[in-house]
Amino acid sequence: MKRLVSGRTHPSDRTLTAIVLAVLALAAALLVAACSAVRPADHTGPALPDTVGIDTGKVQGNGDNGSRLFQGIPYAAAPVGALRWQPPAAAANWDGVRDATRPGARCPQAATGHGLLPVDLAGTATEPVAEDCLFLNVRTPASSAEDRLPVLVWIHGGSFTGGSGSAYDAKRLAAQGIVVVTVNYRLGTLGFLAHPAVDADGSGGDYGLLDQQAALRWVQRNIGAFGGDPAQVTIAGESAGGISVCGHLAAPGSAGLFRSAVLESGACDATVPATTARRSSLEYAAALGCADPGTAAACLRALPAERLVAQPVSYPITLGHIAYGNGPWLVSGGSALPENPADAIRAGRAARVPVLSGTTRDEMRMAVYLGFETQGKTIGAENYEAVLAAVGGDPAQVRREYPVGQYPSPTSGFAAAMTDAWVCDVNSQADARAAAAPAYTFEFAEAAPFPRSTSFPMGAYHTAELPYLFDVADLPVAFDARQTALANQVVSYWANFVRAGNPNGAGLPEWPRAGEGRLLSLAAAGSTVSASFAADHHCGFWERQPLPGANG
Repeated sequence: MKRLVSGRTHPSDRTLTAIVLAVLALAAALLVAACSAVRPADHTGPALPDTVGIDTGKVQGNGDNGSRLFQGIPYAAAPVGALRWQPPAAAANWDGVRDATRPGARCPQAATGHGLLPVDLAGTATEPVAEDCLFLNVRTPASSAEDRLPVLVWIHGGSFTGGSGSAYDAKRLAAQGIVVVTVNYRLGTLGFLAHPAVDADGSGGDYGLLDQQAALRWVQRNIGAFGGDPAQVTIAGESAGGISVCGHLAAPGSAGLFRSAVLESGACDATVPATTARRSSLEYAAALGCADPGTAAACLRALPAERLVAQPVSYPITLGHIAYGNGPWLVSGGSALPENPADAIRAGRAARVPVLSGTTRDEMRMAVYLGFETQGKTIGAENYEAVLAAVGGDPAQVRREYPVGQYPSPTSGFAAAMTDAWVCDVNSQADARAAAAPAYTFEFAEAAPFPRSTSFPMGAYHTAELPYLFDVADLPVAFDARQTALANQVVSYWANFVRAGNPNGAGLPEWPRAGEGRLLSLAAAGSTVSASFAADHHCGFWERQPLPGANG
């Protein structure tokens, strides 16, 4: 599919499509297995037993780092055969004790890495890949089911095409007295196909979102057995996970399943209208040999998952000033997600719950690195204007706003323009949420470690904050002493928010509520309140630029 910006096809389309795919394929994580000394939770006492009873049977986990970990728990039936492209069905009961000491299968995705990046930085993931993948993991520091600790439900990123809940080890959050649940959900074509032959209930094809709702309902029924409080649930996610959190803020089926939300590097306008998704899905099915409306459902369900992964459904979408295609997205306009979450937020129709949200300072540098540097491509003075024109807005004005001589390299200038065009729009969505409920906004400004040597400065790239919260897979990057201190601070802020809907606490720099252009800038040199976000990212300029057009 060609990449379109403001109705024009540019010669740099193919490269820029690769860039954008790289961005949201960063959807979750990158980095560190560095263990940092986090302030232990106040909660003490004997550990929760290894065996816990839930509504479908008993599960046996194991203990480490002062908490218990239960992995590979099915929260819904395997979505295979006739259940492929159906809302999640109830998980079956089992007799005896189920082994919950190993992760369940990842949902179908590319085999290399952990499904988090389009490059293999971490090696081949240890978990198998299978359609029977609707599993979750619980890490709990509770000493008994009576503890009623606050709960964080983490929705992984990965461009809606990769990733898994088990790639995120939450031992540092658990040390703060938080029960953490990480979730798998259907991805790619299997999670977001809007073909009318299989979308019989009119959900819009948002099976991945429906999976997440099923996991949240599982939490309501079962988290008490792990010492968690179903009345104190916070949903959280990054990139595609953050977009999912946006969806839950507006989805009728998510109402009442959480009391607060954390949204990291996710745009709430990242949905495609159902009419567009259906049209693209029909074209997609025809290309796979399933064009006949009478047999399309059976034809599609007979295809092997590997073929659907290798040739995923692709929807065009517009995010603020950046328009592009290629890839699955949340679908708005069906019963699962009746409207674009950004529209619901601005109209005051979204869930009125406390939200902690933010972006990284250099969101698009990773995308530019993957789209250019790793491909042996360069941006020079001679092609700077042609590449920059694809960002969006008025091309002549964008070139004047980001003159090539102002940056260390043309590549840096292009990355800055791409970053600003996106983060300004995401920040405006945060300001809109602040009108309805408590909101706390951050910018992660630490030039984070990167697990590969590169001459291109990565800065605080997309996903850079994740290793400050989790041990992400087993990626070999270590923090220095100041970054370890920042990790302790970030974990404390997030844990405070999960406990009380407010990140502030003793010993932490004050984090003001969003508004008046203020946010918290998180950095190892010192986290400070900043009022310069709009100026730093040229937001006034981007507010004046024409948009490429609404999604669809």
